[in-house]
Amino acid sequence: LPSIISREPDLQNPKRTRALKKSLRNIYKVASILGIFLSMIAVLIPFACKFLSKDAAVTAAISETVPIMLAILSTHAWFCASEGMLLAFRDLKFLGRIYAMFFAVVPLLILRLKGAARAGANVNLLSVWSIFLGYQAFRITAFTWRVFSLWRRSATEEEMSANMVLEDVKV
Repeated sequence: LPSIISREPDLQNPKRTRALKKSLRNIYKVASILGIFLSMIAVLIPFACKFLSKDAAVTAAISETVPIMLAILSTHAWFCASEGMLLAFRDLKFLGRIYAMFFAVVPLLILRLKGAARAGANVNLLSVWSIFLGYQAFRITAFTWRVFSLWRRSATEEEMSANMVLEDVKV
């Protein structure tokens, strides 16, 4: 990726935008395949639970979380691909800010859940994993949006730079 991701438009390499688009497509294809594989693992959680606990209540509680685990695990590879692309784009400011926000928000939500449990609300394993599902959904949305906006900006800057060079050549 270093040859197709740069901060400066590379006028010597007009194929960079197409190469970046192809790389993004391939990375997300692999992430989707891995997501399918991780989904299969999530579906197997209730079967594995039988080997880890004989308690029916524990097995029922864990089996209840399978849909959430399916959602989290099926999208995890897509998130990792997006985060990797943001690192390749060197968008560390965005990553730092969003992780700082997560560092504050997720513990607050967990502490709020703990407070609700102490107050007598019905809090269970599903409640905790629902917070992590929201966290995962937000991360995937934010990171994927950022990757595609950076790619679009990169393509636009490259096109504008190429047009300027063509205008200079005509003059």
